[in-house]
Amino acid sequence: MTVAFGGDALITKPYAIDDAGRRGFVDLVRRADVAFTHLEILLNEFRGTTRAWDRDPPVPTSPQSGRELLAAGFSLFSAAGNHALDYGIEGLRAHLNVLREIGMAVAGIGETAVEAAEPAFVEAGGARVALIAAASSLGAGWASLRSRARDRGASGRERAPLPHPLPARAGNIRSTAASSTRGRSGRA
Repeated sequence: MTVAFGGDALITKPYAIDDAGRRGFVDLVRRADVAFTHLEILLNEFRGTTRAWDRDPPVPTSPQSGRELLAAGFSLFSAAGNHALDYGIEGLRAHLNVLREIGMAVAGIGETAVEAAEPAFVEAGGARVALIAAASSLGAGWASLRSRARDRGASGRERAPLPHPLPARAGNIRSTAASSTRGRSGRA
């Protein structure tokens, strides 16, 4: 099995995957059985309320950018990161809806802490490949699950409110992945 790993996908305009200058890159990605990249963008079409910039500007874009990443051959995506709440809860929910609509297998964000810690899966080359994603760099004012759990006096792993791009500990990720029967699947 061949797996390709990419870095941050920061595509906010039409990508033109058939452009001669990109053909070698796209061919390389398409030859892989599974190709991974991190979504540094929100496919929310500017829906939601933008936060005050603490460091990095918000990076919303059209769902077309997600379709272009799929067309380029990427099949597995991470979305845990410092831009997950650039447009607040409403923007994150719009992003999650688009990801589901276009069939992207994404790990690292969700409506709940449990959902955010679920692996994303793709079937390829006769195998099932999983991705678990977490972030360690979040926007100003974002509390981790650990601090939210301490504040509530609960484990933080049950129906905790958004945002949760950061699972609390590796042990929580392992137990969630082991107990998850569904995960989030996409196309490979």
